[in-house]
Amino acid sequence: MNDASKKILVPVDLEEESSSAVALAADLAQRIGGEVVMMHVYTLPQYAYAGVNIALVPETVAKIGAIARRALEGYAKEHGGVHFFLREGDPAEEILGAIKSERPYIVVMSTHRRKGISRLLLGSVADKVTRRSPVPVITVARGRERARRGEEGPDVYHPSMGVKELDLAVP
Repeated sequence: MNDASKKILVPVDLEEESSSAVALAADLAQRIGGEVVMMHVYTLPQYAYAGVNIALVPETVAKIGAIARRALEGYAKEHGGVHFFLREGDPAEEILGAIKSERPYIVVMSTHRRKGISRLLLGSVADKVTRRSPVPVITVARGRERARRGEEGPDVYHPSMGVKELDLAVP
């Protein structure tokens, strides 16, 4: 396995719940001698009125991009100063594009676990990426462990969780 193939791509939405995916990726990277690369995709607001798309002024677009970059920089520092990059657009499409260009060994991402009508209306970025990715994708379900214990909030990943499965999945 060469160095390029040891890259672990971690798409994050900058919410606390993404920390479980980052922790899992860091543990996996340590096991295989790989590198964690974090990415964030932000979407510009779109306005339409009577079939007319209203474009944002360039200064607003630049400000939104700068805010997203600062937020991602802070998030990356909180998680050990991992490498990161930022993209603008549809999250699923941008993640799939990053997979194609970055050529990671594996992708680790969290999922909102939407069901029913909310999934139908909002879709699932993790589902789209998992179905279309040319590389393996590990999803970290938000809140699964805490829900089992009757608590609310995100899972906290610990390296002892899922080690057997990871050892089977990663040579």
